Amino acid sequence: MTTLEDIKEMLEMIQEDQSCPKSLREKIEFMKKTIESNQENQLKIDTLQNTLEEVSNDVNIPSFVRTQVWSVSSALETVQ
Repeated sequence: MTTLEDIKEMLEMIQEDQSCPKSLREKIEFMKKTIESNQENQLKIDTLQNTLEEVSNDVNIPSFVRTQVWSVSSALETVQ
């Protein structure tokens, strides 16, 4: 079972990649703050999914980074 903390770690790995565009790093920072917030878990998950969808549609994201984003999105679907 995946936790929000696991998702946060996955996002940090993407963020630390030197090929990660600055715009994506900023979105990841937003997503990490969302995870740390006091919101209800389902609201956090919905916000993260919407942001990940937005990121994955960005044409400036390298394809291998997009694949990592999709992996995070898939893992997010298993969070309880």
